[in-house]
Amino acid sequence: MGNKLTENIIWAKSASYAPLSFTRKGFPFIWTEIEQASFNQLKDAITSPTVLVLPDPSEPYTIRTDASRVVQQTITPPISITPSTTATKTALSTSSVKAVSLFYDNDVLYQHQNQDSHIQAIKNTRPLPANYVIDDHNVLYKIVTRKFGQRINPRYLPASLTPNVLLTYHNSTFNGAHFGIKRTFYKIRDRCYWSNMYKDIEQHILSCLNCRKNKPSRRKPDGHLQSIEPPRGVWERLAMDYVGPVPQSKSGKKYFIVLTDLFSKFVVTKAVYDNTSTTAARFLLY
Repeated sequence: MGNKLTENIIWAKSASYAPLSFTRKGFPFIWTEIEQASFNQLKDAITSPTVLVLPDPSEPYTIRTDASRVVQQTITPPISITPSTTATKTALSTSSVKAVSLFYDNDVLYQHQNQDSHIQAIKNTRPLPANYVIDDHNVLYKIVTRKFGQRINPRYLPASLTPNVLLTYHNSTFNGAHFGIKRTFYKIRDRCYWSNMYKDIEQHILSCLNCRKNKPSRRKPDGHLQSIEPPRGVWERLAMDYVGPVPQSKSGKKYFIVLTDLFSKFVVTKAVYDNTSTTAARFLLY
């Protein structure tokens, strides 16, 4: 835990931290003079005044970024948590990794929005739709009104940046922690917006290997089939189901609802428009 916490607050620490790779899954534990020197350097770095000092909100301070093929990080004394460089991102150049780590920066977001045809179509519409706004950096925002009149303006995220947001808010150790679909959605929706956002979040989490391996299923196991007592008279026990879809009639009906009395085997059928529970309830009542 301590090692992961310090990954994001030490300037140019990628090379010095690389020997301590035993913290990753699948790496054997090896401790030599090289690892000891790397650990000592790391320990000295995290106890330095640069790291421990708190910012003075009345004074300006600078946020710098660093990235390498070992890790990407945002350097902000005090701490700022961002995800480690994955195997996929390792194949990118250093400048590309920096761009990925700064998806929330106005300049980078503006560049990515300009490459998204859907966002460009919205920005070029005159007049601009009432549920969008463009700021001084020419970045597009979505206007969202919550319950009780709360109004927020999340940034409209282009498709090229959504995978990184999903990794950050679900897979990262501190910001994501592999929360469920709704909790992850609630964390993202006030910060970012894109079309079909909930569906993309759901698909990402359902395909998350760690969640599938480590999270217990909250669904009750399916029960075994049980025999039912035979009815002792007519209309005591009924069975009902839908048949269809079948070729649609001129009136638009494309399903049959079939009800059978299990004692007399008497059958009642009716053509209906859909196969919903509401239609079934109305059929029984009327």
